[in-house]
Amino acid sequence: MIYEKAYKTLQGYECLSSCIGNYLMYDGININASDIFFLGNGFNITYNINEKIIKTDMYEANFKFMNLFGVKYEQKGFKDRISAIEFLKKSVLCEKKVIIKVSSSFIKYNRVFSQSNNSPHYINVIGIKQDEVYISDGFVPTRVASVYEGWISLDQIVSAWEAMEYRCLILNFDKINFDKKMIQNNIKFKIQKGIKSYLDGSIYSDFCYGVTAVRKLLSELNELILKDNFYESIVFMNYQLRVYGFLSSKNMILAKIRDFGLSPNVCEGYENVIKTWEKVLLLLIKVGISKKLDTLDELISTVDDCIENERSVLNDIVALWR
Repeated sequence: MIYEKAYKTLQGYECLSSCIGNYLMYDGININASDIFFLGNGFNITYNINEKIIKTDMYEANFKFMNLFGVKYEQKGFKDRISAIEFLKKSVLCEKKVIIKVSSSFIKYNRVFSQSNNSPHYINVIGIKQDEVYISDGFVPTRVASVYEGWISLDQIVSAWEAMEYRCLILNFDKINFDKKMIQNNIKFKIQKGIKSYLDGSIYSDFCYGVTAVRKLLSELNELILKDNFYESIVFMNYQLRVYGFLSSKNMILAKIRDFGLSPNVCEGYENVIKTWEKVLLLLIKVGISKKLDTLDELISTVDDCIENERSVLNDIVALWR
């Protein structure tokens, strides 16, 4: 089985791209999760004013990447538990590259998933025994992103899978030929384009984009603070910013500028920007607990300073790549 071979769970910043990237790396194809995000046009931060959701296109980016670069995949679902388990056992024993979609509310190997409100999550299943499966999770959304690899109960994972109608993907990497130079140039272009869009910001109909999106989200805290479910709303808002792509996209930018060898000063500057955004998310939880307006004012002030500092560093990145 795959878990017994040269497979490694490398950490990404989004679950599905991490699954795909880890299988690609296992097959000797040097494309990682961050590459997939940018190549699939995932760097597009959006806030839906009606639904109160802030996210990037990171999920859609996985399929755009696979379709664009000829990565073959099959999507499946099953109607009953017995058929699903039979398929999973057969596929894993045959060393097929299986990714299953699970409900994070059922995941027990890290308590961070208890905040997720039944969000979908993707994991690779690379080993199986009678009552256990060996899983690879390349993105556990802890405060400092982490991974999980190991044996867990088959019943637990199948219950989590059942909540998502036993949906899964099976990947096939036959006859893929990546032009490394073309890939790297494409990633640079996508990052530069995404930075400009992010810093410009905009509003169209019921949607806000870029820095305008996060400003709009946080501006609504003044109304939310008066509601009984304020803390629950804050916890979910925090989870969105951590997991739906806002913070993840920043970590992926940092990963790529390091890969491309940009100056240590620029990399350190952007790492400090990310640390400030981490502070913002901690302040957000603090506001949720205290419901104090002065803490809210501190949060908004920190965000304003962070955006201006981030603008300076991102402009430096774009200038160095001209």
